[in-house]
Amino acid sequence: MLTILSLLGNLASIAGIGIALYQIFKIKDSTEQAQIAIENTRHDIERIFSIADITKSNETIKLIQESLTLRKYEVALFRLRELKLMIIELREIPLLNTEDFKSKVSEIIISLGIDVMSLHNCIMSSINLKPDVVMEHLELTSELLTEIKSKLKYKSYE
Repeated sequence: MLTILSLLGNLASIAGIGIALYQIFKIKDSTEQAQIAIENTRHDIERIFSIADITKSNETIKLIQESLTLRKYEVALFRLRELKLMIIELREIPLLNTEDFKSKVSEIIISLGIDVMSLHNCIMSSINLKPDVVMEHLELTSELLTEIKSKLKYKSYE
């Protein structure tokens, strides 16, 4: 009788260990799924913020173009510096981390840097500015921003 109870106790213990292991693996799986969901949500939030930043950058371009048209070069210079910093930040978007993208962004940053210096020299030295060149750089920047925004909207993280 004692042997039967001991045997039943051992079987119950083994069954308990089996149930405990099953629960542990189930919790582990749930934790991994939660981690994946958290990572996906983080990517979605980053994408939304990036799209908002791009929209703000496009608005800044419009303000710069308006300021140049009205010959308000001080305002244009301030906004152009702001735009350059925005573009530098966009270079770090993980979804667009390709050599082609980095190359395009680097070219834009260089162009904007030249435009900043041209505007600065125009303001400080009364040197004539060629707004057409700056406007062309702004259009190229706007096109790149539109391309980035499209990719962010319609491409998922891998």
